[in-house]
This record gives sequence, C-alpha cells and structure tokens, in this order.
Amino acid sequence: MPGRTKLVLFIILLIVTDLQAQSSKARLRPLHDTSSFGRDIENYYKLLQLPALAVGVALGDSLIFFRGMGAANALTKEPVTADHIFPIASVTKTFTAVALKQMEGEGKLSLEDPVSKFPNQYFTPDRWSQRTTLGQLLSNTAESSPPGTRFIYNGSKFNIVFNAFAAINKTRVPNDIARPFTEEIQGRILTPLKMEHTLLRFSESEHGYLRKWFAQIYRLDNTEGRFIPVDFNPVILQSGPGFGMMSSVNDLVRYSSALSRDKLLTALQYRQLTSPFYPGSPYGAGWFTASFEGTEMHWAYGYGDNDAALLLRVPSKDLTLIMLSPCSLPSAATRLGYGNPFNAMLVCSFFRNYVQTELPNSRLPVEEKFARATTLAFLPASFHPDSFAVENLLQGMMKEFPSDTIWQTPTAFELVSASGNPQILEFGLQMAEEYARSGALHPVKAWYAGLIYQKNGKPEKAAACFERLARGDAYREQSYKFNAMMALAKWYRDTDAQRCREVLEALIRFKGYINANDQQYKEAKEMLEGAKSQ
Repeated sequence: MPGRTKLVLFIILLIVTDLQAQSSKARLRPLHDTSSFGRDIENYYKLLQLPALAVGVALGDSLIFFRGMGAANALTKEPVTADHIFPIASVTKTFTAVALKQMEGEGKLSLEDPVSKFPNQYFTPDRWSQRTTLGQLLSNTAESSPPGTRFIYNGSKFNIVFNAFAAINKTRVPNDIARPFTEEIQGRILTPLKMEHTLLRFSESEHGYLRKWFAQIYRLDNTEGRFIPVDFNPVILQSGPGFGMMSSVNDLVRYSSALSRDKLLTALQYRQLTSPFYPGSPYGAGWFTASFEGTEMHWAYGYGDNDAALLLRVPSKDLTLIMLSPCSLPSAATRLGYGNPFNAMLVCSFFRNYVQTELPNSRLPVEEKFARATTLAFLPASFHPDSFAVENLLQGMMKEFPSDTIWQTPTAFELVSASGNPQILEFGLQMAEEYARSGALHPVKAWYAGLIYQKNGKPEKAAACFERLARGDAYREQSYKFNAMMALAKWYRDTDAQRCREVLEALIRFKGYINANDQQYKEAKEMLEGAKSQ
C-alpha cells in the first residue's frame, strides 16, 4: 500500500476513533449535574422558607438523586428520607385513571360510558348531564359546552367517577364509604408493586407499624409569616378518586417504573391515558401531558391544605422527578393547575440538569424566568423583602420576549391582572386584546382579561369579557365564572335591573350545590333581595 494511502487511512482511523470516543463520553457522561440541581433545591428551599422537603430523581427503577431538607419530625429532628410518608393529594388521580383503564381492558366498563350508567348515592346529579362520560370526568373536560371540548381543572368533580368503582366493587364497610375505591387501588396497584409506604386509608392493626414514617405536616400562618406544625391522626385518612392518598419517594419510583415497564398497563393503554384528550389540551385522563421542544412529559401535582406533591415522568429518558412537601406552599406558588409544569422552578431545574442538558436556542430560559416571577408573586410578602422583584422580572421579560407564547398562558393573565404597574398593565391590554381576537372562551383568561380591562379604564370591555363567561351553563363550578357573574351583577345593578336579577339567580343556582355557605353566596342572595324590591 503506497505511503500516502496509508497516511490517509490512518487519519480517517484517528477521526473515526475520536468520534467514537466522543460518542462514548457522551453516553458515559452523567445524565445530570447533581451539584447544580442540589444548589437549585437548596435555594428553592430557602426562598420558600420550607419546614421540610423531599426531592428525588429516578432513572428507571433506581433513585439516582435524593435530597431531603429539614426534619421529618419537628421534635426529634429526624432527617427526611426517601421512605418518609407524605400526603400526595391529587397525584391520587393518576392511580384512579390507571385502575379504571385496567377495568376497561377487562371489559368491566368503558371510559366512554355515560356517568348516568352507574348508580349514584353520593353526588348531586345536577353536576353532570346525560352526555357526560367517565372519560370527560377523568380529563377535566366535563364542564365545557359541549362536554369534552375544553379543559378546566376541577379536582372535586373528578371524584364522581367513584360511582363506577362502587358499581363494580360490591365491598361495603360501615363508616368507610370509599372502600370500593381503596380496595381496587390496593389490589390492583399497591400490593402487586409492594408499595408498603403508600396509604389509601389507615387501620392501626394493618398499618400501625408505619406511624414512625409519617412526616410532620404544617400550615402557613400568614400573620406570623411562619409554618406551624399540625397534629395529624392517620386514622382519619380517607382517600377518594380525586385526592387523599399518602406515599413516599421510593414508592412513587416503584410506581413510575412499573408504568414504564408495562407492569400495570400495556404501552397502548398508557399512551391513551397520557395523550391530550383533544388536540391542544394539557390533560389526558388523570395525567397532565406536555411536550416541550420534542420531549414529552406526563405529570401530576398535589395541592392540599397542608401538603404539596409532584410526580413528573419523561418516558423517552426513563426519568422521573418526585417532590413531596409537608406544606402547601410549593403548589400554592406555582398555579400548576393551569397545565404548565414549568411554572414550577424545580421542574425547570430538573429539565435543565437532567433532560435537556444541551440544546441551543431553547425557550427554557424564558420558562425559568417566568417560573421565578410566578413563585415570587404568590409567596407571602414577608418571605421576600424586594417588593418590586416581580415587577422587575415581568418588565424585563416583556422587553426581551414581547411576542413569546408565555403571555397567552392563564398564569400570565393572573400575574398581570394583579399588578398596579402602568407599564405592565399596558402590556396586559395587548394580551387581553389578543385573547379577545382568538374567539376562544377560557374561563381563567376571561376573568383576568376582564380585570386587566378594568384596571386600564375600559369597563365596557371588561363587562363584555365577564358576560361571555357568565352566560350559559359551561364552567358552572368554577370560581372564575362566579366572580365574573358577581362583577356583572354589580355592573348592571344601576343600569339593567332585569339582567342583574338573571345573573344573580343563575349564580345562586350554580353555587347552591357547590358552596351555599360562603360569603359570595350570601352576598348574591342579599343583592337579589334588594334587586327584587326595586
């Protein structure tokens, strides 16, 4: 072989070897930067001044990162571990959806079955129509008109699927009406997966040995600006389809891994649960679903009185993020119910450190800045001394990313409507106009767009937003609709007495089977009496 040919071949071999080495390094390189993610968790923990926090990341069935912050026990100062048990609130919905999908596969029901097919003993029948299906309840689309066409989160309405459990499981236990549901979840998921630190109910004889694993829970005292320990007796634990379960980081890793390995559902069944219920919906059935720059995520969050939880799966990477908190603030400060997981600062950090480690021109920096603004906006004022931090962040983003899609999200409308800054409100006016031009009806955006119009001195446009939301029966369990109806009643009080009465009568009717004891209901009753006397 001529010397020149040998040299060329040698150079090619060096290039190929170098490329293979680089590829090998890329494969062997850690999937994550634990030091960066750890710092982000510590900063988040300090920002929210949390009493405790558990954060885990799993690759398949292996917990590859765990950070426990604070103490699991306020008295003993026992550190938080991956086995400590926390409430998981609405993460329960994912278990419900999995169990119902299993039942569908067994031919016991169909998610397209009308709710009215199942005997009802526990819920107000006015909360659904003859057309409402199990799938619409599971997908949080049962309030739209027609049902199944638009998503709006309603954790309470989700519980109506209990009727299906009660029709199929005939177990009845005195003083335990939820047993048909809890027995199905236990037998179908918890026992097969040996999720021994996950609870649907508590019996001293069956679960007493787990008492030592319960993490102390807390309530936030806004007056004092600190967290107060709450006494919790697990005997009162009662789970329903929409919320109520308790679990640990390690058990949720088992659960997520089982879903990846088709131990609970076939790949097709899981895909059906986690696909958008209709094009563009952020929700499937029991699971939020999102796609960010080519990466799909399936997730759920919990927001209880004294707890917060997050379970986020990235199937293409076989990664799972789990966050458990013994207080509600991590969920209260994110507005995750609107459907964007990146409203949570920890999700942004997880994505940057584990999922999308190298992608130029990504929108992730936009989401991270917005997540920080969201978190700061909904923290107690005493938790961060800079009262202008949110305004500065929003104004900076409005200048840097004026056309970004983030400004048409429900969270953006809520943040802007709460501002008193003239420049932010002027930008908000553009947001409201764009929403109005879309012709879509989104109850969250309709309510906050109306507030933005009000603050910009455009009461007629505000009333038009409220009127569109108030009319008809759609979203009749949503506070946004109630608020819009009350605002309209006050708008019409001096100009259109008949329309004022119509709005108040509808408001009272809707609230009658949701909450007939709150202040808004009482105010509406008083206003209606006054309107009738005129």
